[in-house]
Amino acid sequence: MEATVVFDRVIRQVIPGSPDVPGAETIPGDGLLLTPGMVDLHIHGIAGFDGCDGTPEALMAMSEALARHGITSFLPTTMTLPREQIRLILASVGRAMESPQPGARILGAHLEGPFISPERPGAQDPKFIAAPDPDLLEEFRPVIKVVTFAPERDPDHRGLNHMLRLGMIPSAGHSNASYREASEAFGLGVRSVTHLFNAMSPFQHREPGLVGAALDHRVHCEIILDGIHCHPAAVRLALKALGEDRLVPVSDSMRAADLGEGVFSLGGQRVTVSQRVARLDNGAIAGSVITLEDAVRNLRDFTGLPLERCILMASRNPSELLQDRSMGAIEPLRRADMVLWDRDRPVRTYVEGREVFSS
Repeated sequence: MEATVVFDRVIRQVIPGSPDVPGAETIPGDGLLLTPGMVDLHIHGIAGFDGCDGTPEALMAMSEALARHGITSFLPTTMTLPREQIRLILASVGRAMESPQPGARILGAHLEGPFISPERPGAQDPKFIAAPDPDLLEEFRPVIKVVTFAPERDPDHRGLNHMLRLGMIPSAGHSNASYREASEAFGLGVRSVTHLFNAMSPFQHREPGLVGAALDHRVHCEIILDGIHCHPAAVRLALKALGEDRLVPVSDSMRAADLGEGVFSLGGQRVTVSQRVARLDNGAIAGSVITLEDAVRNLRDFTGLPLERCILMASRNPSELLQDRSMGAIEPLRRADMVLWDRDRPVRTYVEGREVFSS
């Protein structure tokens, strides 16, 4: 619909039509699409930088790069590394959160490792896999927002209960959980699944595994939409099972995103990018080289949904999972995190009402 949005740091009014607003600067948007800013809950790096570099400077560079792609908030995502290195990374995220950010807001961290299964490591280094560590979680309570873990490796649920007590979002992933184990975890408070289909027990008709449990319960599911991690048909089937309110597009991008082919690193491991696929030396896929902007276009192309509904899945759904109603919609009193699109490309990005990108 045609409307006028009045905002400063937050959205003040959404008025049908094009009325004059006395005293306001007018930003023309004729022919453009205005959407909420997108939120990437699972991103390692972009433009040559990685959250695991362990410096606020790398995180600021990521913040600036992401704004160019219509992303207004993100969770820098860790890898399975030595505990002391993870502490340094989380500390750098905490410092960056307290500093002015040039583009996308840093909401906190997604702790993807090391509480995972050695049977489903994906591109994680199995040498550093560990059981859930209450001390680490306690120390970085203000920073950690999402924790990927293998439920079957936490049979007494002590780790899960600790995450829940601290207000973190437990996400089942890198897991060999059976359908029963995954279903039990969902019943106890796990509300998310990390990159559905990848690095987890697959669906089989006699043992549906974590994939089957995820599609059979009301949980949010990340999906990497690069056309490599998941076949388009798998995306369509997931959408039918989850609906538009629980599918969460993510990039899972590593530092080669926005760059060309070459040799890079991820979690201390060598990664070769060729034909837009990132792989470790052992052949394992090592994250993606897409952005969330690419992901929503791919979601449109895979499913036939209008672009604006795909963007909504990348803005509203992460916000709902984080239980953060300050973002994720163009409504009064939400943060003015907004993107203007020309056809299917961002041309302006606003974070808390401040223009952080203009093409």
